[in-house]
Formats: sequence, C-alpha cells, structure tokens
Amino acid sequence: MAKYPDAQRKAQEELHRVCPDRMPQFEDCDQLPYVNALIKETIRWIPIAPIGFPHAVSQDIICGGYRIPEGAVIIPNVWGFLHDPSTFRDPMEFIPERFFDTKDWPAEPDLTHTVFGWGRRACPGRKVADSALFLTTAQFLRVFEVKKALDDTSHEIEPLIEVKAGTVVHPEPFPVRIVLQSDEHGKLLDSHLKQFKWDDSDAEKLKAIPE
Repeated sequence: MAKYPDAQRKAQEELHRVCPDRMPQFEDCDQLPYVNALIKETIRWIPIAPIGFPHAVSQDIICGGYRIPEGAVIIPNVWGFLHDPSTFRDPMEFIPERFFDTKDWPAEPDLTHTVFGWGRRACPGRKVADSALFLTTAQFLRVFEVKKALDDTSHEIEPLIEVKAGTVVHPEPFPVRIVLQSDEHGKLLDSHLKQFKWDDSDAEKLKAIPE
C-alpha cells in the first residue's frame, strides 16, 4: 500500500461508499469488488509459496508434448503461473484493475487458487484463509492508511521491495508509517473494539504447564 498508494485510495473510497458509518463485515464481500481484486493481486504479485508441494503422477500423461510417466514427481511452478507475460500484462507490476473488464483490456484470469495447491493436497484451510484475508484487509483499510516512511529531512522514502527467495518467500523489511485516516476513523475503530473485545490472555495458564 505504501508503494502503490493509488490502489490503496481506490480501495478506501469503495469501503467508505459501501460502509459509510461502520466497519466492513463478511456480508459486504460481494459489494467490494475492488477490495477483492486488491487481495487477489497481492496474492498473485508475491505468492508466499512460489513452488507448490510435490505431487506424484498417477498415470502416464502427455503435457506440452512431453511424456510424464506414472510415478514421476512433479513440482508446480506457482510463481511462473502467476507471472506468465502471456497471461498477465506487466506481471511484475501491482495492478488490481487487471481483474476487471475495460474498453481497452479484457479481464485477466484469477489464478490465485494455484497458491493453495491442487487435488487431494490442496490446502484444506483455503476458505478460512480467504475469509481472514478479506476481513483483515477490509477492516484495516477502512480506518488506517499506510504511508511511506520519512527520512531525517522529512522526505518520503520510496519502499524497496526485495523478495527473499526460498520455499516460502517474504519481502525484506522496509520502513512505512501506519496512521489513522482521521479522528473520526479512530472513533470508529474504538467503537469496533468495544463491540469485539479481545479475550483474556492465556499467558498465566501457559506458565503453569511443566516444561
């Protein structure tokens, strides 16, 4: 959001329009297409698992002119699927609008399901993950704004996105500022936290467990 503030602003405008005086809930999902596109693009842009889990081929198959024999182990290239320039224009750019039809460009396919795997080894928690991503993103952007960090001379520091490669990837740390959009947004957040209170900590109970 710090690197692509226009995308953040569009999501916030949609949230303010759909939920003008409250926090978004699950039932608002269908009314927030841009927020959903932003989440899809985040998953596509830097998938946390760039290669999927190994699978064993259950029978001889021909794929792309190559014979893959029964029993062969294959590893899906998730990063390749989600950054294929023949499928996604400017695949290294963060463009939530790519999932919408426009007069200049047809909607690009939503392949974010690939990050959850296939077949019997597909992630059983996908629905939980989708729901958590939506609610966390929508409620966060409803009240907060992510801004670029400032240096000692109060000039903005452009976020440098460098991905640490591995079986599981994540961006290298970079500074940002997270602020409330306004005092009114702070009041909305306070009201929400009063309605949905945190449960008491189990820290003391954990201390009593023998090592």
